[in-house]
Amino acid sequence: MHDECLEIENKCFVENCSKCDIDQPNSCQECKAGFNLTKDHQC
Repeated sequence: MHDECLEIENKCFVENCSKCDIDQPNSCQECKAGFNLTKDHQC
């Protein structure tokens, strides 16, 4: 994965999944999984 792609991924992840609920760690995994579905298209 190119550095530019990593930067885009990190920015999007921070914007879309800025914090994981400690009481519900699954919410973070679901958010990341959902983002992973779109990152390949973006890159």
